[in-house]
Amino acid sequence: MSDRAEREILALRQQTNAGPVVIAALCGRPASTVGKVLRRWGCSRLPRPERDPVVRYERERPGELVHVDTKKLGRFHVVGKRILKDDVKRNRHAGWQHLHIAVDDHTRLAYAEVLAGQDNHACAGFLRRAVAWYAATASPSNGSCRTTPRPTTPTYGATPAPSSP
Repeated sequence: MSDRAEREILALRQQTNAGPVVIAALCGRPASTVGKVLRRWGCSRLPRPERDPVVRYERERPGELVHVDTKKLGRFHVVGKRILKDDVKRNRHAGWQHLHIAVDDHTRLAYAEVLAGQDNHACAGFLRRAVAWYAATASPSNGSCRTTPRPTTPTYGATPAPSSP
């Protein structure tokens, strides 16, 4: 391929910032030839487009924001048909367990419990125990002795209230 033809392909690349298939359609040459020319000149890959910066948030102090969630888990008494490779259903009416989890936004400390239900009283009790646990485990990150008293457990008004799904 002539030097003039290669410079034409490179000029089209600079103008359009397109790939070999588009440049091939513009200059009337095969896409494989255009790709080889771009690779030879070290510009076969398009630059990554600029992205908006990712906005992440983190609270300034521990306990300022705690994420709370639940997950419904199926119970079983014995291993089932998939392990034993038969079609006998052994775990009928075994019931459900509910995993409750709380994650502090600042420290990323997680507190979790498996409870029998996820009704208002169970969730409020879980929140009370989680707050008490966070207050008991709050410590400075550098390990130096505390200059202020350990925080007391706030109530956060944790009373059962109906919620919509």
